[in-house]
Amino acid sequence: MQHDPSGLSKREIIRRLGTSPSQFYRLLDPTYYGKSVGQLIALFSILGMKVDVVVSPVEAQTFEP
Repeated sequence: MQHDPSGLSKREIIRRLGTSPSQFYRLLDPTYYGKSVGQLIALFSILGMKVDVVVSPVEAQTFEP
């Protein structure tokens, strides 16, 4: 039961996250929208991945009457 990017087992990832298996699987579920940025960053960090969050303004849109 290995997780490809890090070589860690799912059980070890869950232990390092300090969460339950059900919460871990919710993080992996693309249809579950209750994830926090902090949870995702913690998961990516455990998997040895760098996370960059970019916030930029939306370009002004012009509307014609």
